[in-house]
Amino acid sequence: MKMARPTFGLIAVFAAATALAQSDDVGARKVIVSIQTGTPMPSAHHSTDSNRPSPVARSATGNELVAVTVLDVAPTAASAPRQRRIDYSEDKIVIVGIAADGVERTRTVMVDPRLIRAEAILGEDDLTTDRFYRHSVDFPLIVDDPDVVSVRILKPRWTGKEWDFDIIAETLLQ
Repeated sequence: MKMARPTFGLIAVFAAATALAQSDDVGARKVIVSIQTGTPMPSAHHSTDSNRPSPVARSATGNELVAVTVLDVAPTAASAPRQRRIDYSEDKIVIVGIAADGVERTRTVMVDPRLIRAEAILGEDDLTTDRFYRHSVDFPLIVDDPDVVSVRILKPRWTGKEWDFDIIAETLLQ
């Protein structure tokens, strides 16, 4: 049995994809970010201003100093992945693009590149999971809004009722 080809549907999808790709080409940048986690900081150095970026990241062992460095910024034809529904998790980080006026312009969720997960079966029905974090990791981001001048990295935390976001770090893209 021979099936008919839906040529109109394919043409419409191709035209829409081409238009989207052309609109995303303007001002897109590939940014390589490096996160370096250091030794625990004394609690006296913690920022108490929740609106100000803090160099402190929360971990299971305490507070650690985090240095975020932009290693490279280059123009690219790629576009950031479109997320229909943002799905927060404690295994992910949130990348927020900030414009010069301080307004959030973009928000992307990705698996935390520092995360290493170890799972082991201890018995017939007993599965245990441990999470470890690399002390140093480099990862790429696509920033497709030309007005974004800095990137803020957030860690989602479930409060039992809603998601709250701890600022891991913020860095300029220049």
